[in-house]
Amino acid sequence: MRNKRKAAVWVLLAAVVVAAGAGIFCLVRLSSFGTFCEKLAKSSLNNNPVKLHYTFADPQSAGYGGLSRDLYAFDPASYGSDADVWQAYLEKLEQYDPEKLSEEEAFTWEILYRYFTLEGELSTYLYYETPLSPADGTHIQMPVLLAEYRFYDREDVENYLTLLSQLPDYFRELLTYTEMQAQAGMLQYEGNLRKAAEQCESILTAEELAAGTHFLQTTFAERLQELAQGEAAGAGALESTEATKAAANQEISGLVTAKTAGESAGITDEETEAWTEENNRLLAQLAETYAELAEGLREIEGTEEIAGLSSYPGGAAYYALLLKETTGSDQSVEEMKAVLYARFEELYAEYKEVIAGGNIISEYEFPLENEADMLRDLYQRMQADFPLALTGAALSSVSWTVTLKPVEEGLEEMMAPAFYLTPPVDLNGENTIYINLSDGYEGLTLYTTLAHEGFPGHLYQTVYSQNALTENEAPFIRQILYFGGYTEGWGIYAESYAYAYAADLLKETYGDLYSDTVRAALINRELQLCLCSILDIFIHYDGATLSQVQKLLESLGFGSGNLTAVYETICSTPGNYPKYYLGYLEILECKALACELDADLTDTDFHQWFLSAGPADFTALKGKLKQDF
Repeated sequence: MRNKRKAAVWVLLAAVVVAAGAGIFCLVRLSSFGTFCEKLAKSSLNNNPVKLHYTFADPQSAGYGGLSRDLYAFDPASYGSDADVWQAYLEKLEQYDPEKLSEEEAFTWEILYRYFTLEGELSTYLYYETPLSPADGTHIQMPVLLAEYRFYDREDVENYLTLLSQLPDYFRELLTYTEMQAQAGMLQYEGNLRKAAEQCESILTAEELAAGTHFLQTTFAERLQELAQGEAAGAGALESTEATKAAANQEISGLVTAKTAGESAGITDEETEAWTEENNRLLAQLAETYAELAEGLREIEGTEEIAGLSSYPGGAAYYALLLKETTGSDQSVEEMKAVLYARFEELYAEYKEVIAGGNIISEYEFPLENEADMLRDLYQRMQADFPLALTGAALSSVSWTVTLKPVEEGLEEMMAPAFYLTPPVDLNGENTIYINLSDGYEGLTLYTTLAHEGFPGHLYQTVYSQNALTENEAPFIRQILYFGGYTEGWGIYAESYAYAYAADLLKETYGDLYSDTVRAALINRELQLCLCSILDIFIHYDGATLSQVQKLLESLGFGSGNLTAVYETICSTPGNYPKYYLGYLEILECKALACELDADLTDTDFHQWFLSAGPADFTALKGKLKQDF
């Protein structure tokens, strides 16, 4: 909901999974562009206590103390009034002449100008968003964010409990939005509403709470214990774990020395008991709210057939803007389609050629079995292609501590195969990657998934960019704006290197036996992403029905075994696949352009430039690239 009181928490997991989209910014008289950007950052974090906590371990020391701890989701009274607000932001921004700003400030000005313009255009389209989607809704995201909400001091415990007390009203506001959406004729698919209701009934149950076994109870106790032992600012050095996929925590030790435990916080038994009782009381209230959500969703009228955005009034035009936002690309939809079809034909021809060679081996033993060993191997191999140091400060001194955690069993069916939670910018040596054990990933697939989330993927990308932007004295607002194409495109880009590293690993172990097998796996991965991106546009922009999608797949030589599930997934997550794949193709285009401008450019040179530029749309990045090279 593009709303003036929007807390942006219902899309926060996508943001902390790899700094989140901006909230609403205060318009004040400012003395400089730097001050203006600082006000933007503070306003973005205001009224969003979850995002604030995930951005700073110590907001007071960072100059972000005293911000509101109130959580808002949706205000019916002001909904639909954002276009004028975004226009006012643009007018304020235009008071600054980018030619008179520093290089970093001018680049920030350009990013903000396009960001405000696009958000203003999107704000005119009401009721197109689905905060309670069964694919990535806030009812799924919030429990994970709560479980990972770290306690650095007593105030964090109190803030956490305050947040928990506000969630019932927060979720009711999201339900109100969904009800108003239906009343406006923007009906959701009946199946999605029922599936979201079923999720609400299973995520937080009174039975689990009564038994004291729910993960929001057990993780709360663990965090209190860590706080009492002075470990909240970074776990003490842990011993390397043996290979086990079922381990609750695995630290990737051996990369660097882990942080040592701090001084005891002096938490008393009385405090622990009182906090635990309050947590249980508030969770019981939240469980009742989840039951209310389920009942409310079941009462909302939905459509019998699922369809894309183009089935709504103005849906195709909205989708075109959404693609710009999610991918960061300024290409028209028709241009995107042309790029994707050309890429698909190229990949398909290459895939048939590799398969025709007859050297594909379907079953083999991958040399590494557990996640920790895979991440260590990726970390070592990436150093030939990716920088570990900035120009002025040694990034290699950062504590690259990684903790692997399994997705909670009750959330496995609702969560992605793996995801990375971004650390606070003032404590970005502490990183967490979640693995969904129910997906059964292993071998090459697990290795490349860990590359996407860890090294050289999101973990490396996030920590490097944060340090680079800080060193370059870029306005802090740059670190909390979210550009999905830049971020998720990098995840796919990192995977492409991981396949090459896997080929090297297999060659070192078995010789050249599996080179074609790995190559075919890489092409197949790209083909899937490319095809799903084509289908995303075909469904949401061109209005393709299930039968039309089936005919398209048949014309491309594909079967339709799980077509219905794929169709429903794409209908429920518009722009998701293009965010990943078109973002990846845009990075390749940036790299090709950089090589044209500098014939001696190495991969390490490009990666250092791209990550130091930080999150941005690709038009801004290409303009900066032409200036820098």
